Amino acid sequence: MANMVLFPQGREAKAPKKSKTWDILINDLVFDCFIGINADEALTSQAIRLNLKCRVEMPTPDDQHYHGQFVCYDQLIRSITALARGRHTHLVETLAEDIAQLCFEDCRITKVWCRVEKLDVYSNATSVGIEIERNRDTD
Repeated sequence: MANMVLFPQGREAKAPKKSKTWDILINDLVFDCFIGINADEALTSQAIRLNLKCRVEMPTPDDQHYHGQFVCYDQLIRSITALARGRHTHLVETLAEDIAQLCFEDCRITKVWCRVEKLDVYSNATSVGIEIERNRDTD
């Protein structure tokens, strides 16, 4: 009878679920987009690698009736790639900030850690990019 409250008349009701902390992870997502301040970067898309961690506060989803109870990483991926591919962005910093704001559209997400890397800029470096960490309440 975990998570149940007994009433004096023998009825049972589910106690409200307490929020727990979850981290949603998206690792090494690679996609092409138009990004950069140089003129030639407006003509050719570039490979971007994204690593994202979103801190989520929510109750444990019900494994049998889970629709709408969790933050969907598939929807995050679709929204992020649509955002990035839908325009030319000059700075990786701008893309990272916009991704963080997109994540905060879900009120259950309280913190975002985001790394955006351009993969094909230098032949002698695997990548160049930035990392940000943003909190819903303070940033």
